[in-house]
Amino acid sequence: MASRSTMVHFDVGKGPQFFDPAFDYMERMVKDGRNRMRFSRLIEFLFPKQYKMSDIDSILFKPVYNKFGRKIGERPIAAFELKYKSPTTFDGSELELNGYQFLRIQRLARMLTVPLYYFVNIGDKKFIMFNVLNVKPQFEKRYEDHRRDYYAILDVDDLIVSRSLEDLRTDLKILLEKGGL
Repeated sequence: MASRSTMVHFDVGKGPQFFDPAFDYMERMVKDGRNRMRFSRLIEFLFPKQYKMSDIDSILFKPVYNKFGRKIGERPIAAFELKYKSPTTFDGSELELNGYQFLRIQRLARMLTVPLYYFVNIGDKKFIMFNVLNVKPQFEKRYEDHRRDYYAILDVDDLIVSRSLEDLRTDLKILLEKGGL
């Protein structure tokens, strides 16, 4: 959303027809976030201690064509859990993820017929990817402040790290087409 706000700031002279769609998009994103939170809280309220809500952020589909080149459908080929980490909170040697969520996603990945990957954006300059079934994190409680939680700790050297968009294109191709890490 910040990039859309920056776009509006620099191109304000183009008028409302240019920046209104950006604000409409931001409003939809906020409403979508509220709806997700409300649904999650509603499930917890209606069924106390019976369910825990989690989500998968994106599912990638590949078009399927018949022998004449006409698209006849799509098939899912991968699912993604998307994360963003600020470069100021990422030390470069290890990746900290919510441990409880990681374990839920790992259990889900065992049931899916498509691979499930974490895709972690580090300050829009670095991208880390891995299949949740192909890594072995360490789990531990960390911190004594508001960040205190149970973490899945992964060694970055064991993960796919893309340092540019060109690297990202190559790494995603390997990941999606050859079933890499």
